[in-house]
Amino acid sequence: MSALALGASVGLNETAAAAVKDAYAGLKGLLVGRYTAVDVSAVERRPDSASKRDSLREDLADAGADADVELFDAATALIALVRAHKPLRRPLSVSIWRI
Repeated sequence: MSALALGASVGLNETAAAAVKDAYAGLKGLLVGRYTAVDVSAVERRPDSASKRDSLREDLADAGADADVELFDAATALIALVRAHKPLRRPLSVSIWRI
């Protein structure tokens, strides 16, 4: 899930804005609270790893997270905050449906 990986790489940085950290914590809270069988720690440790993100994407799809509108909204909000606090060189899209 690109928003979680993005939040792990930016949201946990000490220089990141408090709003980004809060949004990341909210997204992670939704994931951990609703999808207890899904472990996000591998993506948090290595947010740039495509294989870790793919594994998380598969686990979330298996858990039914692709139909979770609140999760989608939280991911979208996190990405918007990251863009506001740290402009990206390339476009970033969120697709919870491709988890």
